[in-house]
Amino acid sequence: MTRKTKNIIKSIAFILVALFAIAMTLAYVGVFDRGGSASVYNEENLFNVADYTIENTEQDGITVTVNRAGQIKLEGECEAAEGAFITIPLQTIELEAGEYTINGLGDGSSDETYFLQNDGLIPPVMEDDVTFELTEDATITFSIVVFGGTEVDVVISPVLVEGDEAGSFFIVG
Repeated sequence: MTRKTKNIIKSIAFILVALFAIAMTLAYVGVFDRGGSASVYNEENLFNVADYTIENTEQDGITVTVNRAGQIKLEGECEAAEGAFITIPLQTIELEAGEYTINGLGDGSSDETYFLQNDGLIPPVMEDDVTFELTEDATITFSIVVFGGTEVDVVISPVLVEGDEAGSFFIVG
């Protein structure tokens, strides 16, 4: 093999390694989903992972894992007494008067397993695509509530948007 051929092979190998490193970096920061389609965070989502108060933890049998995109995995059986519950703070948000819609709670959200609670300014959110209206500006702390004795294995992708139409956690292009 000639020196020129060896140099060409080294150059091609270097370019392939560089492209692989770039692709891995883009995948790590969430630019590509598993299907390879470009996806970006929904900027209209008022829940912001940078402002979450929720963190990776274990609380009364429930393991809470938050990925860097802001999706929350709840897994385990809640060890709180039957009829009791645990509260996991998610985020405090200042909202102006108006109409809002919450979705992304995942399968199983109900008044018997888990739901999204707030400071009592709006009803508890026990299902997806719940629209509510604030008549005045308010600061609301949202929390995830899990009832004692229930088993959960769910990924929550919380979305809060202005208006009466549910938003998406990611926008796929």
